[in-house]
Amino acid sequence: MAKLAILGGEKSVGNPFIKWPVFDQSDIRAVDEVLNSGNWFRYDGKNNETFETAYAQYCGVKYGLTVTNGTAAIEIPLAVLGIGPGDEVIVPSYTFYSTASAVLFVGATPVFCDVDPVSYNMNLDLLESLITPRTKAIVPVHFAGLPVDMDRLNAIAVRHELTVIEDCAHSHGSTYKGKMTGSLSCVSAFSFQASKNLTSGEGGLILTDDEALYQKMFTRHTCGRQIGKPWYEHHAVASNIRLTEMQAALLLRQFSRLEEQTEQRLQNGLLLEKSLQGCPELMITQKQEPWSTRRAWHLFILRYHPGIEGVSRERFIQALNAEGVSASGGYPMPLNRQPVFSTIRPPQGSPSYGELEQPGADTCCAKTIWIAQNQLLGGPEYGRAIVDAIHKVLENADELRNME
Repeated sequence: MAKLAILGGEKSVGNPFIKWPVFDQSDIRAVDEVLNSGNWFRYDGKNNETFETAYAQYCGVKYGLTVTNGTAAIEIPLAVLGIGPGDEVIVPSYTFYSTASAVLFVGATPVFCDVDPVSYNMNLDLLESLITPRTKAIVPVHFAGLPVDMDRLNAIAVRHELTVIEDCAHSHGSTYKGKMTGSLSCVSAFSFQASKNLTSGEGGLILTDDEALYQKMFTRHTCGRQIGKPWYEHHAVASNIRLTEMQAALLLRQFSRLEEQTEQRLQNGLLLEKSLQGCPELMITQKQEPWSTRRAWHLFILRYHPGIEGVSRERFIQALNAEGVSASGGYPMPLNRQPVFSTIRPPQGSPSYGELEQPGADTCCAKTIWIAQNQLLGGPEYGRAIVDAIHKVLENADELRNME
């Protein structure tokens, strides 16, 4: 009789992992209070202001601005900083579409920096070689919650007079040398999309210490209005990118759980890291860096290398899913090879985006296994359940070989 669940055996994970998002009656009451008050609009309630202040203080930053999503949280700073046609912005090649699409949205040109195939973050050894007189900004991503070496990156930015916009979509609660991500650059962007460690389904936040920049971004997100000026005065070309009061109320409740959940993910992430070190078929990536004083673990990442002889990564993932552990292969291609970039002119003197060699990102796309953050919530029994499922699949590899 088969032992693996993919072939009819008993599932390794008997109790399901904690469902995401986590909510209870307090979340329902918070949204219901806004609903019943009739103050659904940002300017009629106080939830947006309260959340902006609370999260800015949490990160040690002066100003926060809620917006409709994480994509807008990158687009707005780029636009307000005057970045546009003819300018270049450096982004990593292994990240979600929005990091680069925001650059396109303001009319600028994305320049892709390959990633380090162990940290999954922008490869800083390559960064300076990509800087030209047209470069105006760098958008690093703290991938899966592991902070980029921001001292080194910021030193490069200062040397070349460039703006840094932190993409913190994966790093709610991560710290770099004791400082929160989101506080390590001129301006930072967070996402509250459904999969994120802090979520309201959709939503975003921009943080900055620069009062003048904050005021310009506020104007940009609310139809060109300026703080303290009459309602029907519109001072800039802008859009309506405001968050609703119901979403902000939900974020306040979700935020109250963030510290506890971050610690749970951290402990289970470290448990997995330690327990799987001895698996010769798998490589532990994103090892703790000396500057990473706390890690949000938006994803737990394994490298299927060298893998099980005769068994594809895709088959291994199918087997792991059947055991009750939700895993995926992550991004199927480096971002520069997405179809949209075949229609876009690359930087001057560069090959087409599709021809651009990104060996680090290629390795990440071909070999990666992602385990989502909600499976790291709860006590250590959840971490051990993932470890047991992985060992079970590895120990019964012959059953998988027969499927290939």
